[in-house]
Amino acid sequence: MDTQQKKAGFHSIRNRIQIFSILVTLVPSCGMGWFWFDMSRKATTEKTEQKLIDSAGIVEREISLWFKERNYDLRVFANSFVLLDNLRRYNAEGDSLDPSSAAKHQVHLVNIAKYLTLIQKQFPLYRRLILLDRNGGKLAASDSPDPDRALSFSADWQTRIDASRYFTGEVSFIGKEATPLMPVGVSLFSGGKEAHLGFLVMEVELDELLPLLRASLPRAYGAGAVRIVLFTADGRPFLAANPPDIRGRQHIAPPQVGKMLATPRRLQAFVDEEETRLVGLASPFSDLPWNLVIAENADEVFAGLNQARDRIVLITLLLTIAIGGTATIVASQIIIPLQALTDGVMQVGRGDLEVTVPILRDDELGLVSGMFNEMVSRLKENQAKLELMATT
Repeated sequence: MDTQQKKAGFHSIRNRIQIFSILVTLVPSCGMGWFWFDMSRKATTEKTEQKLIDSAGIVEREISLWFKERNYDLRVFANSFVLLDNLRRYNAEGDSLDPSSAAKHQVHLVNIAKYLTLIQKQFPLYRRLILLDRNGGKLAASDSPDPDRALSFSADWQTRIDASRYFTGEVSFIGKEATPLMPVGVSLFSGGKEAHLGFLVMEVELDELLPLLRASLPRAYGAGAVRIVLFTADGRPFLAANPPDIRGRQHIAPPQVGKMLATPRRLQAFVDEEETRLVGLASPFSDLPWNLVIAENADEVFAGLNQARDRIVLITLLLTIAIGGTATIVASQIIIPLQALTDGVMQVGRGDLEVTVPILRDDELGLVSGMFNEMVSRLKENQAKLELMATT
């Protein structure tokens, strides 16, 4: 009997009602909550991705405009009469040069060097201006602290000059401060584009882009932006607006950079060297061999979503407690009279016919309790009759 009672308690109707009520609450609530959270996260991710793509486009247009201004300056310098006339004379005399006129021949290059130095002093943005011959050899240059430093061009730079005759080199770093430089050049012609004379190249200090990038941050990214870094095509960082101290720091691990560059304009999650969780994307430039990586703090991006998730968990927990408590109350109203009836049955089973089950409800359980009492009363009467017959 005790074992059966324990089993009945373990598999009691009360427990079943409570478990069923909790499951009925948890399963739909958790399912709907997870569905809502997943849909909201996807919407937030798509919104953030599009915002960063638009912001990267704004920065790219600003930088492209800046380089167009540099290209315009370069073309103005290249169309100077001093430059073209001296270069024409130098090339013409070079074909029939004899040793006696070598010094006179070099005067043309001296004049060009003076002209380039004058420009460089008026425009400190351009670290060096260099004149190259038709084969890419150096002819003249403006005064600079490092006149013998080679230009950073790819091996096939001459074959990649487009129809505009405007070309760029590779980013390099100089000095203790690792100032990023990039050569920008244009072809020189005499008489329209009939006679190719050479190339005029100027090295641009890319630090001049920092004010432009920082000015773009408020309207392009908002307060949540924590990273905006320019990378070369091979994944080397060379300029950052936020944080500005890019030199000597990677900020983003090379494998992560490679993954972002391999899938441009796709939002990805990563961490920086300070273990800050970020979400961002890489956007390649259309007219420069660069990539822009722009990212936001992941905690700030998903702050509202995480708060909503916590509220859903709290509401689900409160609903579970409330419905579980309600189920306990409802189950108790059923279990108490049923337990009294069960106890009465067990007492009768042990031979106790003096038991009376209280009638607590005016429903089916009350009817069963009343019929049980009548049954016990009849059993008691029959037992009394049998005892009387046995004694007579």
